[in-house]
Amino acid sequence: KDPSVVALARAIRQTESNNNYKAVGDNGTSSGAYQWNNGKQPLNNGVPVNFQSMAKQFNLDPNDFSPVNQDKVAYYRIKSLKEQGWTPEEIAASWNAGEGAVKSGSWKTNKGTTTINGKVIAYDTPGYVNKVISA
Repeated sequence: KDPSVVALARAIRQTESNNNYKAVGDNGTSSGAYQWNNGKQPLNNGVPVNFQSMAKQFNLDPNDFSPVNQDKVAYYRIKSLKEQGWTPEEIAASWNAGEGAVKSGSWKTNKGTTTINGKVIAYDTPGYVNKVISA
């Protein structure tokens, strides 16, 4: 295992959920230690679609939402982005705002609010990236 990938995964996990594999966020549309998103749709106790698609990408069980499998999916996702030449800051930003925000560079000023599942939620991607890098 790549120690820098493990360290970044731990920092993202710490920032997203304080290492809580059962955490629910984004007004009930994200869950797990890495806050996998369910496409802004309520989870209804299911496995988030974002996690399922990433798990499939790395030939891991998309229905196994155990802590071990969450860590594996996060590790392989981060490793894949690193191998594509992404910096730790860009990887953290993509976790918070998506790949498009990184590719366009908009993550550097990405702050504001969005409505998810009927609730206004604030976001601050540069602040998030600083927290991850500090961790």
